[in-house]
Amino acid sequence: MTGTRKEGTSRLPRDQRRQSILDGATRAFAQAGFSATRMAEIARASGVTPIIVYRHFGSKEELYRAALGRVCRRLSVELEAGQEPGGFGVGAESVLAAARHDADGCRFLWRHAVVGYLVEAVLNWLEYGDPKRDALFVKATNAAMRADAGSKPTPKKLIPWGRCAGRRHGVAVGRAQSAAGSG
Repeated sequence: MTGTRKEGTSRLPRDQRRQSILDGATRAFAQAGFSATRMAEIARASGVTPIIVYRHFGSKEELYRAALGRVCRRLSVELEAGQEPGGFGVGAESVLAAARHDADGCRFLWRHAVVGYLVEAVLNWLEYGDPKRDALFVKATNAAMRADAGSKPTPKKLIPWGRCAGRRHGVAVGRAQSAAGSG
């Protein structure tokens, strides 16, 4: 055999290689989240070298967004197809079916992606926030998600919003307050 390719291996078409990298990235992000996952680990999980990952995705953030987008699209299709009769919308059966279809994707989305944080933040804001300050909430929440992508909020990162001071409800903002220009 000539060249550097190992015997028995073949070169995948670009689209298939990209999907393979997204599969590996989803597994890696599901295990450790954004912050703790290195591109070398994603490459290893994808069966390629880091340079191949960078040929397809310019940065870890770009890869994270692509993997998250793919997971969301897959789950959306599964959940829409599994709407339960009787007007209850999405139930345990359809959520479980989606999780069985892509377990790593569900772990990635619900444990390490910002979806759980975002839902909690919006629900808390609806209950305790001042509608006149919605723009500030959106700015701070988006900054928090960028700053802490993939990490779980800890009590130190929780700050109260609106009338929820002194309660356990709050929005994880962490370093985002200064990034959002609110303090």
